[in-house]
Amino acid sequence: MSLNKFAPGTGFLRDDMGGGIVEEEAGNDRTEAMWLLTVEERERILAIKASVLVDDDVAESDGSAIDAIDNGVDICWHQCDQEGCDYKAKLACNLKLHKANIHDIEVRWHNCDQDGCDYKAKEARSLKKHKANIHDIDVRWNHCDQDGCDYKAKDAGNLKKHM
Repeated sequence: MSLNKFAPGTGFLRDDMGGGIVEEEAGNDRTEAMWLLTVEERERILAIKASVLVDDDVAESDGSAIDAIDNGVDICWHQCDQEGCDYKAKLACNLKLHKANIHDIEVRWHNCDQDGCDYKAKEARSLKKHKANIHDIDVRWNHCDQDGCDYKAKDAGNLKKHM
């Protein structure tokens, strides 16, 4: 892992490992903050910026992306387009999760497959927890280690209370 640093006396950033000059001239707030990032982090940020269309007309018309500066680094914010919602995320996948969890948009429901149970969850881990707690499926039991005690609990906190 290498760090970007200002090359002494040049006013340019350089790659600490390769010694090459990075394309941006130092001296403004954005590039001065970039030297704190690893090369890999910087490349990831630039790749994200390149993959997202940030056009002033598009950003104003549908609110899907707004250009913002966070700690001196350009970040493309993804803003929720639901009326009255101020949520924004740095990553599109987080906005997608927000829309599913808060607004029920593009939700993939996970349904319990047990007879007579109509439980459904937005996340697979919630369904797994439901099956363990309600139907005793794939339960990891916590056993009391005291001699002669047969107490067991699904939740480690309950075992602790028992002690």
